[in-house]
Amino acid sequence: MNRSVKVAVIGAGVSGLSAARELQREGHRVVVLEKQHRIGGSSLGFLDYPFSKEETGDPRTFPGHEEVLRFLDKFADEFGLRSLIRLNTEVVQVERVNRHWVVESRTQNSASVSQEREVFEAVVICTGHFTEPIIVKIPGKD
Repeated sequence: MNRSVKVAVIGAGVSGLSAARELQREGHRVVVLEKQHRIGGSSLGFLDYPFSKEETGDPRTFPGHEEVLRFLDKFADEFGLRSLIRLNTEVVQVERVNRHWVVESRTQNSASVSQEREVFEAVVICTGHFTEPIIVKIPGKD
């Protein structure tokens, strides 16, 4: 195995969780930073961890948000990823300093907001494309 490095994974959706799992499998020290209060994203499954409908799941061909979130929760639990995830933590800046990455984040708790600057040897950005919705302006759509 190559040397273990400290890696920041930004985002705890499908991409972030799968990246965290693979990095952890390779023996790296992983920290997942997620802006929301829970893991999220959307997916129909991974090659080695398929999406399967549960009896109480969404009967439609495409799963609803709650069913996808149950799938991701189960995935995170089964692969021991939950302890790597810092929820309510927004990354506000990523900066290359010499041969390292300095990640500045802001964590919102019920009583306070704290800022932290942390040094990583690698950064994986998995924020997805639904972080800020893009709403197309179409004349007459109203």
